[in-house]
Amino acid sequence: MPDFAKFYDIMKTLDGFVTVIVISDDEFADFARAVGKPELAKDARFTNVFLRLQNAEALKGEMKAVMGDLCDGRNHQTPRSRRCTPCARV
Repeated sequence: MPDFAKFYDIMKTLDGFVTVIVISDDEFADFARAVGKPELAKDARFTNVFLRLQNAEALKGEMKAVMGDLCDGRNHQTPRSRRCTPCARV
């Protein structure tokens, strides 16, 4: 069983903290588009859930950098994405 807890972390935003977990490839692609970094979904380290698990620390670093430029995460639905990525304000 994969250790999905590697994905969990609390991330600082411009005005608070959030936690985001994206497991499926579709969720990750939606997250990447929603935060304005669609290239993350094409990054060879992150193209599928198994690679994201292997590169969890690098992924968390990328996610923290992105989230640091956003607000508290109450709604990450943007014009770039019709779906919401599940996230929670901390």
